[in-house]
Amino acid sequence: MVKSLPVYADEKLLAHLTNISCVEGGVTSGLIVGQRTPKKDIVVHLTVTPVPEENGRPIKTEVTNGKPLELRCVSEILELDDTWFTFHTENVSRMLPGGMWILGLYFSSPENIFNNEKTLNKVRSIMSFINKSTARNECLFGDPPGNYKLVFHYNSKSKQFACKSIDSSMAFANADWKFQNSQFVWHKVESSYSLNRFEPYEIVDETPKPVIVYLKDKLQKIRKEIDATICTVNGVFRKNTDTLQDIKMLTDQQRKTKEKDDSFKVFMYSLTEPPEDMASKVVVQMTYGEMVFDGIIGSQVFLHENATVDETVLAVKQDILRSLASRLEMHWDSFDLTDENNKVHEPPRRILFKDKRSGLTFSDYIYKNETINDIASNLQLHLGILVPISDLIDCFERPYTGKLKPKMDTGEQKANHLGTDKKSDNTNLILYGIMGAAVVLVISLFLHLFT
Repeated sequence: MVKSLPVYADEKLLAHLTNISCVEGGVTSGLIVGQRTPKKDIVVHLTVTPVPEENGRPIKTEVTNGKPLELRCVSEILELDDTWFTFHTENVSRMLPGGMWILGLYFSSPENIFNNEKTLNKVRSIMSFINKSTARNECLFGDPPGNYKLVFHYNSKSKQFACKSIDSSMAFANADWKFQNSQFVWHKVESSYSLNRFEPYEIVDETPKPVIVYLKDKLQKIRKEIDATICTVNGVFRKNTDTLQDIKMLTDQQRKTKEKDDSFKVFMYSLTEPPEDMASKVVVQMTYGEMVFDGIIGSQVFLHENATVDETVLAVKQDILRSLASRLEMHWDSFDLTDENNKVHEPPRRILFKDKRSGLTFSDYIYKNETINDIASNLQLHLGILVPISDLIDCFERPYTGKLKPKMDTGEQKANHLGTDKKSDNTNLILYGIMGAAVVLVISLFLHLFT
């Protein structure tokens, strides 16, 4: 049995729990969002898992930003469908910055779920279903430190609450959950990562596989490269045990102007092998296509008050990988190697928004044919946050406005700079991004097929 850390949540979430609870005796449930530190779990948000209209009844909630949240509850916990939670987990995970995780599940009902074996088994079933679903894409979902998740219950009748941890064996243990009336202190960290350092991904299968296979393989290669990068914080190599708070104090003392920049900058560097004599290592290989990743991914994460450099770097790397994995998973169904027409595929770009309750910034992704209004509706559905259109940061990434790259030579073999002869017979798949004027990334995907 795994011993859990103390859990701390903002006192404002108590009012939020009351607002989203079903006063007529139903069950409201959802996901616990937060950050796991070496000494405690910090809960920043409780988001309601959507219930289909035909399966639940509406909840009367207070008006926020001019209108109430549109939520539904069920009559009892056994009516909850496991798949609702896996779908919700996938969508919420995409919206979280690196370092933030889905820490577990919460339930609001008039009866204590921990006193009934049937309800406990239902919780185990939901958690097991989520674990199996998220294990398929570690780049997107990952796993927070510690081999356990939280299960929190709020009694909508007595206003009492209780929390337990649940480990991988589905065993429960008591957990200490406290609400505090002071806001958490967060450090904002910004970074970016260039994808144009990677060599083209060569497609060597004479009979091409589904593009999703190549994308997943390429994503794993990028993941290894990101894991291997070394980083500086504010331009200086730091000890892993240095804290952001100490770095901030030192930076403020050294700054010549009175202007203060409360954000930290992390710069990432890849270690490269020294050049070798390629003449003796020329390899002739038939290829049937290329997949090229290019562009710059921007990152903005938030770390707790006592975060170390090691935690900071890990959060930035998680954020970059999560952002790339999110876009590919949302878009790879549209790839088709059998299409004989030139097409421009544009995976969604990142939109930021600030949650006024926690003070943190989350993100969502917008397709070319979508509007900011669509994003606002999505945020209400999956995070339960009503965000005014004016508060959505649409300039974090710019839409792609370039042109399709010229055709590659398909008639003659030619050696590239690595000393390997290549021939493109059928397909050339290019994942291409450009840097916007304000910040960081647009990923555009071109699928061009040579006939």
